Amino acid sequence: FQSKLIEISSVCHFVSFHHCCFLLSFLPKADIAQPHPGLEVLAAGLGAAVTDTIFNPLAMITVRLQVDRERRLYQNLRQCGTRLLAEEGILGLWHPGLVATWMRGFSQTGLRIGLYPTVKRFYTREGSGDTLLVKIGAGATTGAIGSAIANPIDLVR
Repeated sequence: FQSKLIEISSVCHFVSFHHCCFLLSFLPKADIAQPHPGLEVLAAGLGAAVTDTIFNPLAMITVRLQVDRERRLYQNLRQCGTRLLAEEGILGLWHPGLVATWMRGFSQTGLRIGLYPTVKRFYTREGSGDTLLVKIGAGATTGAIGSAIANPIDLVR
C-alpha cells in the first residue's frame, strides 16, 4: 500500500509543480520560456506542500500501523483511520508531523523537481536535444542534491 501511496504522491507533486509554475508566471518580470531556477524550486516546494498536506492523514495512518507491529491497537488502515478520527479529531489526522513534512517536501521535492529543468538545460549540448543520458544525469544530480539536503529533515520527520 505504501508504495502505491508514494507513486500517487509523486504524480501529484509533479502536477502541482506545473500548476504552481503557471501561477508564479503571473509575477512581474516572470519569463515562462526561461524561468528563474529559484521560482522553479519555489513552485516545486509549494506543489509538494499542497500534495503533502492532502496526503498527510494517510502517511500518519501508515506510520501508526508500522509502529503497532503486533496489531494491538490497529487492525487495518480503515480501522486505524476511524479510530484516530474518533479519538483525536480531524486535526489529529492532519496536524502531527505536517510541519516536518512540509520542510522535507520543500527541501527534497522542491530541489529535485524544481532544479531538474535547469540542470537538464546545463547538461544539454547545443543541437543534441534531450537525450536519455541527459535526462538520467539531470535526474540523478537533482535527486542527489535533494536527498543530501533533506536527509537530516527526513530523520526528524
